Amino acid sequence: MNLPVALRTLATVVLVQLIVAESQLRTCSYFGLAPEPLPGEYWMQAASRELHQRCQGTRNSTEVSDGAEATVEVEISSTPSAPRYADCSDIVDSGMSRLGVYTIYPLQYPNGLTVYCRGEWIVIQNRKRGSVNFTRSWAEYRDGFGDLTGEFWLGNEVVRQLTSEGTWKLQIIVEEAKGLKRITWTQFKITGDNYTLHVDPLQPGELHYSKGKSLTDVSLGQPFSTYDRDIDADGNANCAAQLKGGWWFKTCTGGVGNVDLVPTNLNGEYSYPVNYTGQDYRGMRWAGALEFGDQILSASLKIMETMTV
Repeated sequence: MNLPVALRTLATVVLVQLIVAESQLRTCSYFGLAPEPLPGEYWMQAASRELHQRCQGTRNSTEVSDGAEATVEVEISSTPSAPRYADCSDIVDSGMSRLGVYTIYPLQYPNGLTVYCRGEWIVIQNRKRGSVNFTRSWAEYRDGFGDLTGEFWLGNEVVRQLTSEGTWKLQIIVEEAKGLKRITWTQFKITGDNYTLHVDPLQPGELHYSKGKSLTDVSLGQPFSTYDRDIDADGNANCAAQLKGGWWFKTCTGGVGNVDLVPTNLNGEYSYPVNYTGQDYRGMRWAGALEFGDQILSASLKIMETMTV
């Protein structure tokens, strides 16, 4: 075989191998419908998981025109992976920034869970400008919505999974023009298919009693309700449809006897005018935490594990 023919043959073989390799690598790019996620897993995380499984250790054979068989193996880099943190506390202990979006690896999410960390706390709700609509469906509250760098609801299923192990505390921060209030509960979890709320009952004389009793005295033991899933304890109305948002409603007027007649609902309409007349209790409300009649400017719910079992 003379030299020009040999070079053309070699070029053809190389070209075929490149085409095969490109075709094989394309199988390791995510296209098409989102895969079915694990419980509480965002579809992008599910896509990443599926892509990793598809590519790891995959070997495929493709026939080429001359009858030879070319084999392409897709290899995953053996470079040591970045540190894996179990929660936001581990990230703080490592010396990284105390604020930001991180991937953590709790036992319930071995493939990783993307969260917003505020110090040692995992933020499960954040509202500050009203840029995200919180009047959402049951499925959206279950799976989470919004932007972790802005306003969001992390997802009821994620919170249920996280709080199913160990002991967790909850902190709610509400801000009005006159100042900011923090209310903390040392026992918190949500359970069951209806995401029932459990928090430690506050006792008279405790630091947060007057500000936090609307959650422990009204919402304690209540399932989560949305406009398309009315499972509150009010037999006369759908509180989530009437008050907007989604919450652990008991009744549409709040109320424990003559106290806290304004319903608590931090997922209500952000900029709805303050109006306590009649039954018009729409808007972001936190009974007992703020000066009567003032409007909430921002709100945040955070959880942190305090011990494991």
